[in-house]
Amino acid sequence: MGKSSGSFFAKLLVVLVIATVGIVGYLYSNSFVSKSVVNTPNPILVGNITREYKLITAQVTGSTTVEGESKSWVPFSTEKWSYQMVMTVTAGIDMTKLLDTDIRTDMENLTVTIRLPVPEVLTKEKGGWVVSKDSQIASGFSSDKNIVDKMQATGEQKILDGILKEGKLFREARLNAEIQLRNLILQLGYRQVKFEYADQPTVIPITPTSSLTAPPR
Repeated sequence: MGKSSGSFFAKLLVVLVIATVGIVGYLYSNSFVSKSVVNTPNPILVGNITREYKLITAQVTGSTTVEGESKSWVPFSTEKWSYQMVMTVTAGIDMTKLLDTDIRTDMENLTVTIRLPVPEVLTKEKGGWVVSKDSQIASGFSSDKNIVDKMQATGEQKILDGILKEGKLFREARLNAEIQLRNLILQLGYRQVKFEYADQPTVIPITPTSSLTAPPR
């Protein structure tokens, strides 16, 4: 009786040990599988980007004072002008120029590299007014009817050169594009977004919108 009872408990113990090992192994394997599952990010399509962001822009306003002068061989015929010029320049990145080949994905590191179109000058809205005009007694002999247009053209080029040299306009256009696209791509499940640019920014000649104040007579 004692031997059969001891044998029974020994067998029961073996069964319990085997069952425990099986349950632990099952739980461990499930835990490992769940940890190994990686959510694959959604694919990045150029159409999705261009539909969300067709044109990303930035603006910078500059001003300058231009001096003009006209005179002839007649004594006391000098006419001096002072003209205040203000211009707002808009630059942007045209996302419709983005190609499928401009987007590279590294699925192992969940990294996206985008080669963005370069920023371009899109519009130049300018205006100005005559600050002062000093005419000598015989200035009628040397009056230049186009002097305001000439001063305005000089001021426009001076402001544009200053804005492009300073670089803030294109930096802001790039920054705005990078911020918006980075937010969009991170929402798709990627961890990092890098940006490249094809070359240095270029300027597209645009017929400016003018606003002039007629010179005093």
